[in-house]
Amino acid sequence: MTDKVPPDFAPDPYADYATLLSPSFTPSSHANTLVLATNDPSDRQTDFTSPLKRIQYDLEEVSRRIDRLVQTSVCDSN
Repeated sequence: MTDKVPPDFAPDPYADYATLLSPSFTPSSHANTLVLATNDPSDRQTDFTSPLKRIQYDLEEVSRRIDRLVQTSVCDSN
């Protein structure tokens, strides 16, 4: 057995797995953190486009990883 991680399972450097997998993770707090991180409190308008893109990216990355794990599991069981 090797300790190498297959390229398909290498962690994405842009996905924040530590936050997403934390036992204290809550979607509303995470969304609020992203909104606050991408907006200046003194601005009169709030930009929701950037935090939404980040959430979509994270969701797509998690979905891709689940798909790869399922495919690998199915292939291993055959």
